[in-house]
Amino acid sequence: MCAICLCLGGEPTDMDRSPDLGGYILHGAPSASVTIELQDHGEKNVTVTRILKRVTSSVKLKTSSTWKLNGEVVIADVVRKLLKELNIKVGNPTQFLPQEKVGGFS
Repeated sequence: MCAICLCLGGEPTDMDRSPDLGGYILHGAPSASVTIELQDHGEKNVTVTRILKRVTSSVKLKTSSTWKLNGEVVIADVVRKLLKELNIKVGNPTQFLPQEKVGGFS
């Protein structure tokens, strides 16, 4: 569930797990990636990939994101626009509810 959320533009705070993206990269690994294929209402399916990379700066460890749409590198806003067109709302608990938040609704 976390992978789906992150790939579709969700933030770590949407899931009540690790507060930063680096927490979703396997310990000791330099990067992680998630790819999801979405059906586009009869059109050709769309593939969304999010790549998380650990970036070391002089101050602290950071995480960068790279987005790909059908294998082509794009900015996050292009992915957000696609999700809006497909009416996918990761932040809406009626469409996407991580297991960690289920208890708050019962």
